[in-house]
Amino acid sequence: MLVGQQFGPFTIDKELGSGAMGTVYRGRYTKTGQVMALKIMAPGIGSTNAAAVDRFEREIAILKQLNHPNIVRLYGAGKHQGMRYFAMEYIDGESLDKVMARRGRMTWEEVVELGKQLCSALQHAHEQGIIHRDLKPSNIMVLSDGTLKLTDFGIAKDMDLDGLTATNCTVGTASYMSPEQCKGERNLTHKSDLYSLGVMFYELVTGRKPFQADSAMEMFMEHVNGTFERPSRLVLDIPIWLDTLICQLLEKDPEKRPLDANMVAVALGSIREKVEAQQSAGVEAVRRRLIDRAPGQKRIEEEDKDAARVLLTGKGKSKRKRGKKLFYEKVWFQAIGLVLALGFVVTLLYLAFRPPSADELYQQVKALMQSGDLDKQVEAIGPNGVITKYILKYGN
Repeated sequence: MLVGQQFGPFTIDKELGSGAMGTVYRGRYTKTGQVMALKIMAPGIGSTNAAAVDRFEREIAILKQLNHPNIVRLYGAGKHQGMRYFAMEYIDGESLDKVMARRGRMTWEEVVELGKQLCSALQHAHEQGIIHRDLKPSNIMVLSDGTLKLTDFGIAKDMDLDGLTATNCTVGTASYMSPEQCKGERNLTHKSDLYSLGVMFYELVTGRKPFQADSAMEMFMEHVNGTFERPSRLVLDIPIWLDTLICQLLEKDPEKRPLDANMVAVALGSIREKVEAQQSAGVEAVRRRLIDRAPGQKRIEEEDKDAARVLLTGKGKSKRKRGKKLFYEKVWFQAIGLVLALGFVVTLLYLAFRPPSADELYQQVKALMQSGDLDKQVEAIGPNGVITKYILKYGN
């Protein structure tokens, strides 16, 4: 326990987390007072576990290559009293898995914003030839202002099936692995990270993972052979473009996934624009239906007609001499007319607001799905859409 002690040029003031290979502390650089996170390898590991040392040194080497606002920054590394350590940026935030446990699923808008930051970090790493290979919510930190930080590059470029089927691979870790990782393929590409990205997006939007299993090996089989429900079947408020993107990221064949993380970021950025454009189009359509006419124009047109009649004939509208009322001016006739008019209005209101039957709703949904009209289909899954009404009233 190093809390309260001096460790090389650092003063340790808090333990942040620990594992079999070592502990992460919060400390201050004595000379400047800057707060940093220190990852210190457990005593004795260096002489007994060469693989752990390799992983530790590899993470240092990888972080040295990365310089991005959404990736944790490395400050330095060394040894103190035989213990290896490296100092990195201290993130005063919360891991994404804890955010999800506290809040549940996120809105699609939040997923889009976090996703764009994560894609930017991944694109930077991929351009340096670095594949993360362990992308999951616990390795992502979220600051109070919404900034995202990608951490833990310890197994980048070094993952094989034998290592993952051992006790150190939990079902939680396996939940985010790509099919090619699960099959033990050695030459993984950046598209393996994109699959893991799709798993996270799916979970963030729906509140559940695309696959469920009781063991790591069962989860491997699900990733390789299993099928999942589209996110839009689980939540109604997801835009169809995000739904489609997530399904593309979860393709078993890497070649069918998006080209790179930058393309995913562009797709995410366009989703909000498409949703706003769709809403604007609806507002514009309603606006165009309104009669663009100044108040009183109808009265002016009638007066113009009277003036024209006088000019042409020298006469205005003929006026009936006051005298005996005509039958249609009598009270009894007007009362009958009023009753008939009210009955007609009531009938129209009933027909207009009568809820459609299950068969009528089903026929509407069926015709809509067969039409191939994407815009109408998107409208139909909105809060007042016909598909939403059908599901809410009659279920699937």
